[in-house]
Amino acid sequence: MRPSATRRARSVPATSSAESRGRGALNGERSSRRESAERTPIFSRLLASLLSASAALVGAASTYLVDRATQPVLTTKRLSANEIHLQTRKRLRWFLGVVVLVFAAAGAKMIFLQVAQRDRFIAYSVSQREHTTLLAADRGTIFDRNGIDLALSAPSNTIVVDPTLVKDKSRTASLLAPVLGMPRREILTRLRAKNHFQYLVRQVDTSVVEKVKALDPEASKNKALYSLGGIYFVNEPKRVNPSGGNLAAPVLGSVNLEGAALSGLEASNDSILKGKRGRISAQTDARGREIPKTSRSIVPAKRGDDLVLTIDQSLQYEVERRLVDRVTSAGATGGLVVVADVTNGDILAMASAVGANAAKSEPARVADGLEQNRPLTWTYTPGSVNKIVTFAGAIERGIINSDSVIDGITNSVTDSGFTITDDHVMPSAMSATEILARSSNVGTTKVAAMLGKQGLSHYLSAFGYGVTTSIDFPAQSSGILAASKDWHSIDMLTKPIGYGLAATPMQVLDAYMTIANGGKIVHPRLVSARIDAQGVRHQTVAQPGGRVVSKATASAVTEMLTHVVAPSPATGGSAAVPGYTVAGKTGTARQKTGNGADSFALAKLEATFVGFAPAENPRFAVIVVLDGQAGNVGFYGGSESGPLFSQVMAQTLRLNGVAPTRDPQGLSQSVTGPLVSGLAAAPTGPAVGAPSAPVKAPVKAPVKAPVKAPAHAADSKEVKSKVAKGKHRRVSTGRASRSHGASSTQSKPLQ
Repeated sequence: MRPSATRRARSVPATSSAESRGRGALNGERSSRRESAERTPIFSRLLASLLSASAALVGAASTYLVDRATQPVLTTKRLSANEIHLQTRKRLRWFLGVVVLVFAAAGAKMIFLQVAQRDRFIAYSVSQREHTTLLAADRGTIFDRNGIDLALSAPSNTIVVDPTLVKDKSRTASLLAPVLGMPRREILTRLRAKNHFQYLVRQVDTSVVEKVKALDPEASKNKALYSLGGIYFVNEPKRVNPSGGNLAAPVLGSVNLEGAALSGLEASNDSILKGKRGRISAQTDARGREIPKTSRSIVPAKRGDDLVLTIDQSLQYEVERRLVDRVTSAGATGGLVVVADVTNGDILAMASAVGANAAKSEPARVADGLEQNRPLTWTYTPGSVNKIVTFAGAIERGIINSDSVIDGITNSVTDSGFTITDDHVMPSAMSATEILARSSNVGTTKVAAMLGKQGLSHYLSAFGYGVTTSIDFPAQSSGILAASKDWHSIDMLTKPIGYGLAATPMQVLDAYMTIANGGKIVHPRLVSARIDAQGVRHQTVAQPGGRVVSKATASAVTEMLTHVVAPSPATGGSAAVPGYTVAGKTGTARQKTGNGADSFALAKLEATFVGFAPAENPRFAVIVVLDGQAGNVGFYGGSESGPLFSQVMAQTLRLNGVAPTRDPQGLSQSVTGPLVSGLAAAPTGPAVGAPSAPVKAPVKAPVKAPVKAPAHAADSKEVKSKVAKGKHRRVSTGRASRSHGASSTQSKPLQ
């Protein structure tokens, strides 16, 4: 034992000495590297630190190996039985602890998956074997005001094919082409598709399906044509118009083949009409077959609610027929008509027509569901029909009344290089009524000058220009009306006569409905009610309208408008309705298309007539707009749109049982009240209901000096005689010499 101990004692100092030398050398090396690192950049320091750590690791490992190699071999000590037992128990405890930890972790994971994540994995499982088929919901029906169907969903047939089951594709395409009315190449392309589903033709009549089935005598009524291969028939709802053709199509709008709304009332009321889709859920195997004795759920589709419109189907048909006839006879490129009930704002008819296309040999026709519903979405320069705003505002503020004489009326007036003229020679002095009846542009601008910029801007806004109407319709335009702060001096000449702004025909009609309703706004509407799945009718709540002008002002303007619908020199004689007194206004506006000096002369004309009847107790208002050809001459609101207005108004009054207010045998309505320049109308016989007398609002404008002598002596004598009798208040604007006799290539003859 001693020699071994001696050897062990000697080896320990040797090892310690070697270890000390190694550590000393290592410390010295670290010191030198630390000093050099202080003088090197940061990246160099990091690299040096990494190398130093690696060297230290290698040195430590080398020292450990040397120590192990130089240690003497020790004699193994024999353990007693008790020590062995204790070591065994200790090892078993460690092993048992590890096993318990492993099983505890596995158990915790199982509990987490089975409890906390239970719903998630059940959903995963079900989704792998459950198949859901969506059920289309039928759209609600759209009715007219009398319960007549205007648009509904009807069953139709769709023919589909599984291209993988078609064996002889060329033969099948040749057989189907003449039956389906499709090119053989197009059918063959679909038959060669690499999927399992292709549409051949959608939403066709039953006759087409029967012809396809007849190609295979062995095919039963409900089986596929297995001899041709993979052709099937599917029932699919189709939106149809039971009234036939395109009756009210731009108003109703359209839906695509999938039943999604595209335009019109179908789109604006889509949330009401479309209903709620149903579904069938069943568990299937990998091949798509339903697994027996598994759960199956069915949620039926919910049909959409129905809509009841204010449209009258019979009147709509008549209006569209007469509109197409008038567009054809007038050679117009298009036109529109709107009929409204002034007592509640109901739109009884709204029609748009497209003119004939000579290049394609197509006659004039009613617009279809994908074309513009022009009364609400199209804007134009309204022209002289806008003059009632100027006169209503001036009368409301007491500046003039219907009998006020405006003198100093010249042939034209110029501002900023633009010249406004009258289309016919006018007297130099006229009453406000005669200015409106003759549709004098220059006379109207003089009234507007007295009203002022702020006043004119206020009443244009109050009558509804620059904002959309109350009708909920897709892409409805608000028109264009600049704020008064952005006006220029020329705007006081253009806006009073319907230029320098843009409006929809519905906005123009809305302004006249306000006058007809006694100066109070009546909001137009197209939807009257909604009928739910239980058959309960939910009436549309009418919006209250504010007052724009007083009832007295509205009555005065109404009386002035009756003088428009009279023989020449009034402009609207063609719009007279036998047996009724009509209040209305003509308007002819050039729609500028370029910027050249002759842009107005070459622009197309828009001929408008708008009015209401009976004037004594207004019930209905109508607007007619016809589109003239570019460069038209003599295409006026009175001559072109007036006759159609007369026909439509007469039909509307008759269908609604409105009793005549005058002798039905008369061809022209009579007008009452004094006029300045001999504007008169042929009497129509005794009135059934006496017309209201002109309302003379108080006049704030001072009486000026006598008017300058007009060009015609007869007119001069008549003016002087009436002024002497004191039946008129004379208003001198002091602008007579501003542009008398001026001319310009930019003049705009209007009516």
